[in-house]
Amino acid sequence: MVVENLCPPNFVKSLKAIASNNCVIKLVSLHTISKRSNNLTVHSSHPALEKLQSYFSSFD
Repeated sequence: MVVENLCPPNFVKSLKAIASNNCVIKLVSLHTISKRSNNLTVHSSHPALEKLQSYFSSFD
C-alpha cells in the first residue's frame, strides 16, 4: 500500500538526504522529489545514508 505524506514546502526544501526502507530491500536512497511546479534533487551519497546503510548491514 502506498500512503501519501504531505510535508510543508519549507521542510522539504531543507532536506539534505532522503531514503526509504523496508524489510526486503533495507535502505533505498532517493535523489529526486517531484512536485507539480519543480523538482528537488538531494545527494544520494550523503554521509548520513552511508551510516544508515551500515546500521542495516549489521543485522545480516
